[in-house]
Amino acid sequence: MVLKTGIIKASNGDTHIGTSYFGVAVAFTSKEVYFAELNSKQGFSCQYRLQGLEGTVICMNYWCNPHDGNEAILTLGDVCGQVQAIVFNTALISLFERPSNSQEDENVTMTINWQELVSGYHRCCYVLQHRLHDKEWVRQVAYSSSLDVFISVTTSSMNTLVLAWREKLSPRLTMTTFHVTQGVNSFDFHPRLNLIATAGVNRRVCLWNPYVTSKSAGVLEGHSDSVIAVQFITERKLLLSFAKDKVLRIWDIQHQLCIQRIAGSFPKSLDFHSVLYFDEPRGRLFISFNNQLTLLEMEPETGKSRVASHRKAVTCVLYNSVFKQVISSDTGSTVIFWLIDTGQKTKEFTRCHGNAEISTMALDGTETRLFTGSTDGTVKIWDFNGHCHHQLNAGRDRAVEISQILVLSRTILVLGWDRMITVFHLSSLTQSLVQPSDWKGGVQHQDDILCAAFLPPQTLVTGSSGGEIVVWNNSTENAYIKLNLNPGKTVTCSSESKKGSPTGRLSSRRHTLSVPCSSTSGSENGCAVTRLFFLEARENISVTGGANLVSCGAAGYVRFWNIQKSQLLGEFEAHGGMGSIIMTIDKASQYLITGDLAGWVKIWNIE
Repeated sequence: MVLKTGIIKASNGDTHIGTSYFGVAVAFTSKEVYFAELNSKQGFSCQYRLQGLEGTVICMNYWCNPHDGNEAILTLGDVCGQVQAIVFNTALISLFERPSNSQEDENVTMTINWQELVSGYHRCCYVLQHRLHDKEWVRQVAYSSSLDVFISVTTSSMNTLVLAWREKLSPRLTMTTFHVTQGVNSFDFHPRLNLIATAGVNRRVCLWNPYVTSKSAGVLEGHSDSVIAVQFITERKLLLSFAKDKVLRIWDIQHQLCIQRIAGSFPKSLDFHSVLYFDEPRGRLFISFNNQLTLLEMEPETGKSRVASHRKAVTCVLYNSVFKQVISSDTGSTVIFWLIDTGQKTKEFTRCHGNAEISTMALDGTETRLFTGSTDGTVKIWDFNGHCHHQLNAGRDRAVEISQILVLSRTILVLGWDRMITVFHLSSLTQSLVQPSDWKGGVQHQDDILCAAFLPPQTLVTGSSGGEIVVWNNSTENAYIKLNLNPGKTVTCSSESKKGSPTGRLSSRRHTLSVPCSSTSGSENGCAVTRLFFLEARENISVTGGANLVSCGAAGYVRFWNIQKSQLLGEFEAHGGMGSIIMTIDKASQYLITGDLAGWVKIWNIE
């Protein structure tokens, strides 16, 4: 079984045919490492097989001197907690020595025992190693030439980050250790800023000065799950971080602020392994998801100065028609009120949810109460004087991704992280901390519910990351229509009993709908429903047979439905190749406004 591959390349400046070595090192669960050289005629040919290692190698890193290609280092990390480095002196000529009297074909694989390297038998290389990780799996290793140090991390709380400094003219290493609660998945080093960024299992990205072990130089908070990978954007002094919540964040290192958050663009998978790589010269970010690869491209800088309304990235904006104010929230848990006519800031509520990010907001029917949903799993109800009246425990003491809060006349629905609707009854708002009630309709979605819409007096629709749209009777909390956008599937939608049906003609029928998914991305959530809206201003839909529901999602498509007939009436591609989109409509149901992750906003006449 192949566990890890690494590209080996050594040259003087640019690569020259005949004067450089280009190959791949592959580690196996058999505790072996193969070194294959690239031959333009024969492809990859295995030159060396290194065996006899004590532990299976699960991470590697290769460095070569840009001024002298013969000087190179291959660093290995294994499941026994060992960090081992092979320091090559003649990498352009040969990685390892072949017997001088050998008449064998150079294309024949040469077997090398690890003890040979340790004993110094091969004069073209030598070994450096340490065991400071104490039998913990080494998650990532690297050699930094600017510090002349080997860097390695584990998911242990003790000796999490280890710096092994090389001593001149000596095979010894001087050790420095950092302790991080719950451990670290990966790291990156910025030589000019002299900072190490670690991707913490505890959902934090920490910045470390290599010479200060007692305290981190900064802590970046905002992810709701374990951080998988980090990488610096060197020229812009930015940092990329990606977590198991499938949210990508871009941080300003100088101000330690999240300046961009990207979610909903990645494959839907509960269990996945990811590797992050940013090609800085081309501004392209590659993120792997098991056997899939996602590509994101960075927009070029315009050179114009930015005027910021918030100190941290804005997450949600509402308009209050009663007070004629704009309400905005950010990742720093701050809410700001602005006058729509003058743009003047009138109020600012700070630390609404401590340090947790506010992911969404909503207003009640009177527009005198503000609801804020946070990644800490709670929803808070505020008056406009900054007083919190109630805290709703939507996540049941867990950090969750709240995508929408729907405030109805008798209930509050909270969505985003579960296949079942989380409901709070207004009659239960008698104490400061409120627990959710049971949703009688149970689980009807196969994937997490991301959005919902309500049409008085009792029609509720919900959309999921799997592409399903379910229509409910909000009074009885029972589902009676289910629409599905998964490719190649036909979904039979069971009606609820006639007793609980909002309309007689839907109570005793079964509806079958098959709709091809329009996504070309190949990702699992290419049909995710991100927004739903009823066309409330349209009358006599039952007579005309027109559309009364609009949906949009991850494939960039907008779809029009008639839920009375359980039919998809039309669709169009609003933002091709842009991934996930969002939308809204005006009160007259005449204009549809869509927006994508690249910053484009489009206005469509749907009258």
